[in-house]
Amino acid sequence: CIAVIVLFTCVYDRIVPVYRDCSLDKLSCTIEYGPAKGIITTGECADRYDRISRTMDCLNKVLTASDSEVGNNATDSSLYVMNFCPWAYLLTDLRPTAYNMWRIMPEDDDNMGQLYYEIHPEKFPDVVLRLSYDNTEYDENTCSTLIGDGKSDTDQGQSLDRLWDNTKLMKQIKDKGYREINVECGTLYINNSDGYDYITEKSFGE
Repeated sequence: CIAVIVLFTCVYDRIVPVYRDCSLDKLSCTIEYGPAKGIITTGECADRYDRISRTMDCLNKVLTASDSEVGNNATDSSLYVMNFCPWAYLLTDLRPTAYNMWRIMPEDDDNMGQLYYEIHPEKFPDVVLRLSYDNTEYDENTCSTLIGDGKSDTDQGQSLDRLWDNTKLMKQIKDKGYREINVECGTLYINNSDGYDYITEKSFGE
């Protein structure tokens, strides 16, 4: 009897639960390209994947198209993705400069992140992509831990944005005079040096 229960539990756990996604009946879209190619997910997640991918593709193209006489290129530039989206680094030739590719929370950014940049000031990113709330991959449990239960999606998004607004990284970005460019998945902050002044909102079709 115990063996049957264990076998049933193992089979159930292998087939029914879905890691970081909706139930099986809602997984209706197959991603056809990029690092997530072949993954079956929801239409909402697929749309989010497309938005982030298009932004990263545009960023990669505009930097790859440049040369030493025009500005910095992708392999010379560094990237930090705020909020939770580790696979975004796989879409570009920019060098990742986050202290951690995985789960980055606002409080972690203020502690481990700032210590990392104090030890390695040369690692401070040239380009920062700050994903809007609806384009992050924080799940409901994470949001509840960060900002509390019982809030609507809009309230959660605004609360999460305020947490990021108050981080030391955002203060440094503003103090350094990074340019702000709106993109379809959030906001890009670009080093304000001459080597990046050719990058504008037009580069992203906005």
